[in-house]
Amino acid sequence: MFCSLTGCASRFAPSDLPARYAAYPLRDFSRINLTSFARPIVNDEVIQNGDRLKVNIDTGTLRSDSNLSWEVTVDDQGQVRLPIIGGVQLGGLTNSQAEQQIVQASLQRDIFLTPSVSVQREEKEEQSLLVTGAVGSPGPLSFKAESLSLADVIVRAGGVLKNATGIVTLSHSRRAQMLENEITPVSMTGSQPGEQIDLAQTSDEQLAQIIIPPGAVVDFQQRPPGQIKMTGVISNQVIDIPVGRSLRLTDAITMSGGQRYSNWIMDSVTISRYVPSEKKRVLIKGSLRRARKDPVENLVLAPNDIVNVDENILTFTMSTVSGLVGLGTQAFRGI
Repeated sequence: MFCSLTGCASRFAPSDLPARYAAYPLRDFSRINLTSFARPIVNDEVIQNGDRLKVNIDTGTLRSDSNLSWEVTVDDQGQVRLPIIGGVQLGGLTNSQAEQQIVQASLQRDIFLTPSVSVQREEKEEQSLLVTGAVGSPGPLSFKAESLSLADVIVRAGGVLKNATGIVTLSHSRRAQMLENEITPVSMTGSQPGEQIDLAQTSDEQLAQIIIPPGAVVDFQQRPPGQIKMTGVISNQVIDIPVGRSLRLTDAITMSGGQRYSNWIMDSVTISRYVPSEKKRVLIKGSLRRARKDPVENLVLAPNDIVNVDENILTFTMSTVSGLVGLGTQAFRGI
């Protein structure tokens, strides 16, 4: 009967179900913590390594050459090399703190006695990219670095949500495509625009190496809501697969109100599963008794599965007797 409802289909037991027809447990990607692999968000108020500074000094000597002006770059150790004065540590300081630091260095080294210093930073152009899909804060993401890693993007976008499939697609926005020749490669590890990255197959270290250029679109694929249809010797209904969670056979039985009879009376179950890639259904014949003891038998269900708790001679007889008793009780009450 069940086959007549679902069409002719290949039949398997849970233990011999081919891998291509299996539904696998979902991974909760919201548990990924990339904080230690992402670069800290730059504080625009302080001087960073690589900043270009313009330093003006009035030496206070009242001579024609008392005003000095230099353009310097903060090195990887946060230092600048100023002519006459020498090295000064400015990384992590505000402009006003940097001015005081240069004055102190001048006095300590007996370079200038009454210097007046001003420090200006060359403003970096603000960049942006677009984050879409299953993240905490989708939308435009602004930054002043040359680029961000995928780990940076995940952290700054509020992390990955429970309904993420783990597939991330990198592509260029329309503006980025127009400037494609001027944009750095999408990834130091060889990713190209339009390529998909599977978070399940990518380590945290690799996520920190995948470089996302300005103007890119980063889409975190969302898992559509899934439902399971329950039929047969059970409460007929449609149940939702919990977001970010795998739903196994015994879970579905419980969610649909539990078994009407014990495992020794109703045991056989048939799962009809549609396989989109082959445009056909397969039938999986299982046992509720074994499912409660064996994880292999307690199958992970796939969206749109039809779970039929099979009728047998005992369940048919008991349902018939129960129905007759119910009718008799109603008739007695009507007398």
